[in-house]
Amino acid sequence: MNQEERPAAPITGALNIQEDFKPHTYEEWREAAQALLKDKPFDKVMRSTLIEGITLEPIYRREDIAGLDIAKELPGLGSRVRANSITGYEENAWAISEEIPAPTPEEFNKAALNDLSRGQNELNIPLDCATRAGIDADKAECVGCGGLSLSTLADLDKALDGVHMEMISTFLQSGASGLPVAALLVALAKQRGMNLSQLAGCVESDPLGVLAYKGKLPMSLDEAYREMAILTGFAAENAPKLQTIGVSGMTYSNGGASAVEELAYVLATAAEYIREMGKRGVEVDATAPRMRVTLSLGSNFFMEIAKLRAARLTLASLVEAFGGSEASKSIYIHARGAKWNKSSLDPYANLLRSTTETFSGAIGGANSMHTSTFDETFATPDEFSRRIARNQQVLMQEECELTRTIDPAGGSYYVEALTDQVAKKAWELFQKIEAAGGMAKALESGMIEDSIGKLRADRLKKIQQRRDEIVGVNAYPNATEKLAEGRKADCALVKSSRAAAVKAARKSVKIALACNCSAFEKLVDAAANGATLGDIAAALRKDAAVATIAKPVVQMRASEQYEKLRAASAAYAAKHGHAPQILQANLLASRAYRIRADWTSAFFNASGIQMLNDVDYKTTEDLVKAVAEKGVKVVVITSSDDNYATLAVPTAQALKALPNAPYVMLAGTPTPEQEAPWKAAGVDEYVNVRANNYALNLKMLEMTGAITK
Repeated sequence: MNQEERPAAPITGALNIQEDFKPHTYEEWREAAQALLKDKPFDKVMRSTLIEGITLEPIYRREDIAGLDIAKELPGLGSRVRANSITGYEENAWAISEEIPAPTPEEFNKAALNDLSRGQNELNIPLDCATRAGIDADKAECVGCGGLSLSTLADLDKALDGVHMEMISTFLQSGASGLPVAALLVALAKQRGMNLSQLAGCVESDPLGVLAYKGKLPMSLDEAYREMAILTGFAAENAPKLQTIGVSGMTYSNGGASAVEELAYVLATAAEYIREMGKRGVEVDATAPRMRVTLSLGSNFFMEIAKLRAARLTLASLVEAFGGSEASKSIYIHARGAKWNKSSLDPYANLLRSTTETFSGAIGGANSMHTSTFDETFATPDEFSRRIARNQQVLMQEECELTRTIDPAGGSYYVEALTDQVAKKAWELFQKIEAAGGMAKALESGMIEDSIGKLRADRLKKIQQRRDEIVGVNAYPNATEKLAEGRKADCALVKSSRAAAVKAARKSVKIALACNCSAFEKLVDAAANGATLGDIAAALRKDAAVATIAKPVVQMRASEQYEKLRAASAAYAAKHGHAPQILQANLLASRAYRIRADWTSAFFNASGIQMLNDVDYKTTEDLVKAVAEKGVKVVVITSSDDNYATLAVPTAQALKALPNAPYVMLAGTPTPEQEAPWKAAGVDEYVNVRANNYALNLKMLEMTGAITK
């Protein structure tokens, strides 16, 4: 009889899931967990505290979200925590908005047409520093930022040649004021016969973001807000699909801020912009839909999901507090991979980081995304690296079908509870900033950088101590890898070519600009007649007070400290033919303590030090002879605890008796009884989990001559 022919077993009684499978209480679970932990404290082992000050529970239950209204909402309604629209990504998937860094219009155009034909559907254009500042290319200093250099309408026309502007969204990262750049964009749209209602995307004005990043503005804040109001008012009337206000959290994230801090600073910035626009006659229902909020995506997968959901919730609450309509509560969120957690060491590991970031952005409900290229820390991304990053998003949309779900994280006890905590903590910090006078005052006083600086120092210390690990940097480093070589645009050449183009294109536009420039159309006409960004900016700001100063947020990546150590080792190797060396004195058979031996080697590989670890020394005499022959300056004794009991003291004494005695370390932690005799025998330092990995590696590079004090 085959499987299909066998009769089904009779059901002898009705099934009752609740009776047959009774749920266990939390108290029962905790009691069982404590039994497994034995004498270890439950709270210390099972709970963990994040840098945001949020304590994670070992498990989350229905009871943890029972009182949360957000857990009962539908997507697209109420607080917007679940999504900005009822259909989520079903109707409109997130925009694939990869930055295209190219210094000249010709290079940008080539890259843009290539990327648009291969899955990208928003042009994300970082402008160079000169363009962001609104000055002429012939007056700009070479800063090597890698952004697009624009000065005239002809430049923009060339950059967007062959691009159907009515079919594509354009995100121009224009810095403190988007007004001069927007004049070029609108002039180009008119030149091509476009209806301005078809113009979609964002020409950002984010003066507080620039102030936080650079510590100064090329104009007063009052002037920046005046220009923001002109552009926002024009867009609300004529180009409703065009966003004009950027609210970016990237500067704070890339300075080491937590998710809570980043969101709080975004809220404070948005509040200031809404308030300042209201003073200039632009109502909240015109301002809020013109905002594009940019948030970072980092390595803490669930935290990034919660941050995006909390951002929608708190931004909707902010708009409501200012009297905004229901429709205005749906704020556009652009997500971008953080720079803080990326490294030029073992750079392909960045692909793994960017994959989880992109996934969290999709699950969190971003409206558009930039996936970090694996090489952006040390190079201007080329076609290959842009393709890999872009295809991460394409795969998630097309193959993983993430667009078929609406708020997939919704209902998760953990994510809902975490979202609530992030939102509450961010709102609390936002209120403190408001009480201090608002975001501009907080930046000018140094309050923001001082706060981030404390957390940044703590995060760097944890990385140095390897309590926090960066794969390929302070954990599992590849000491023999060839360090990546940077690829950057030749800014001097770009500057020269742009200066020539400006001179050739410029026409007499004094009459066109002879106005108070309160009418945006006048600026568009001037751009059409050959006015440069510098001309427009000069006319706009001729009577404006100059410069706003603040304490900038220090920008760095977590791995930079180790990258400098590795660079020093590489420079030493280029000069001496080998990297700085430490002899790892494996006493007796290392297979008996393989984990300790490998751990010790990796500890110093983090700085690129070459560990001479391929010999197991049978006797102290063999080791001393090898040290004398090799002439090494540093030795780390490595063996088992049992071997140390008999070998540590005589080995250290013998090494210190050499004419050029090396610096002697021992891999392990001495007992109180061992510490005094080991130190007396000549052990200078111990290598163990308590040691500061960065500090000890720096010390070794100084001792070997790779770094001079």
